[in-house]
Parts: sequence; structure tokens; C-alpha cells
Amino acid sequence: MARGKHKSVPRELKKNINWLENKLGLKIILGLSACARHKFSPGHIKLVGRTGAGFRARGYSGNGIIDFFIVCRDEDLADLVMSKFEVGFS
Repeated sequence: MARGKHKSVPRELKKNINWLENKLGLKIILGLSACARHKFSPGHIKLVGRTGAGFRARGYSGNGIIDFFIVCRDEDLADLVMSKFEVGFS
């Protein structure tokens, strides 16, 4: 897993982030985390925006929120990721 400024992942998000990396072969770059209340269940990942190189995403844990970036190699993989987030992980 590619690490940005922070190197640890909350245990609730580890399963989903590992799935993105291992099953789809994506590169994940972790960003800043913040202690905050939210309405999502722990482990939820939400796509925040799309960029030329991938997606900005936000993960929700029991302790707060962590921002990260999902790097996609090509446009086809980006479309696959988008469809997986629309349908759900399987």
C-alpha cells in the first residue's frame, strides 16, 4: 500500500482498502485523518471526486474520517472502480 503522510489505516477500513489494492490492483495514497462525527457506518468508503489520475475518496471509521486518493492506471480501470462503488463491493 502506498502511504502518503500517514501510514496507519483504521481497522474498519483495512478490509475495503485491501480489497481495492489486491482485487483491482489500485494504488492507494493515504491523506489526512480527522476526528469527526458522521452518519456513515464504520468501514464505509465514499468517492468525493474524480481527477485525471483517479479518485479522491473519504473513508469513515469509528474514530473519524480519513481522506485518501485512489490512483487508476487507465480510463477503463477508472470506469470499473466507478461501477463497483455504484453497485457495491463483491
